[in-house]
Formats: sequence, structure tokens, C-alpha cells
Amino acid sequence: GYDASNHYVQPKEKTLSVDNAAQLVEKWRFTIAGYPTGSPAIADGRVFILATGGMYAVDLQTGEQIWANMDIMGTASPAYADNFVYVHDAAGQLYKLHAEDGSVAWGPIATYPDMPRCDGTSSPILAGSTVLVGHSCGLPEVTGGEDQTNARGGVEAFSTDSGERRW
Repeated sequence: GYDASNHYVQPKEKTLSVDNAAQLVEKWRFTIAGYPTGSPAIADGRVFILATGGMYAVDLQTGEQIWANMDIMGTASPAYADNFVYVHDAAGQLYKLHAEDGSVAWGPIATYPDMPRCDGTSSPILAGSTVLVGHSCGLPEVTGGEDQTNARGGVEAFSTDSGERRW
């Protein structure tokens, strides 16, 4: 999204314009299971994609799959820092994955264990040694029906080193 406000505008872009956009050509295409609603994270020559059918790492230059973890599914955007990928899955579980092979460094950690049926649609945000995620507990099963006035939500912080809940 370019900046913290997700403006999706790159002010330093001087190559692409309305006049030459039609000349763009597809470099590669990668098929995933399910669909990705979040933005991919791109770092160290890899594209990290969370989709409703699994989590993927793809080579940025070739479009070839590097690894897949089909046990982690969701709609949020992954976050990358220091050779790790942080993922908040659809069930509200937080993971830290090794960027090289997709193996789990820690997790799953329930981001809001005090109430059942909270979701993980919030993308993780990294701030120093802290990973922040939001949660929403507004499903009809939680609120007692279609009325969402009793819905709950919040933000929680976890240690990037251990996954321990900070607040």
C-alpha cells in the first residue's frame, strides 16, 4: 500500500504513466489455492502470499514456487522482517515463519483467546521487537444473532522473539 495509510500511490514513480501502461507485458503468473485478498509482502527476492487456500513464497524473478504451507490460510497481508514472515490466519492465530522454507518458528498463538470465534482478518504490523494485530469478534455465533451491536474487537501486541503476549 506504499505507506502506513495505504494510499497505493508511489510518488517517486517516473517510468509508468497512463500513456505507456498499455505496453506492459506479463512477466510471470502463479496460481494459488483459494484467493488472496491481502497484499503480498515482497522482500529478499521473494513474494510472500497469504490466501484462503494456503501460504506461499514465490521467486520474484521467475514466479516459481519456493515453498507452500497449506495449513495456514487467511485473508490478511503477511508481514516480513529479518528473514521471518508473520501471518495472522483466518482463525485468529498468529504465526512466525522462517522465510527460507516456510517452517514455523512459533505459533499458532490465539490472538484473542478470551472469546470464541474471533477472526484474523487484521494484517500484522511490526514495530521493533513487537508484532501488533487486531481482532474482530462480531460473528453471529458470538453476538447471539445478526445484530452486531455486541461485537468485540481490539488490538494486541506480541514479542517477535517468542510470540509471548505483551498486552
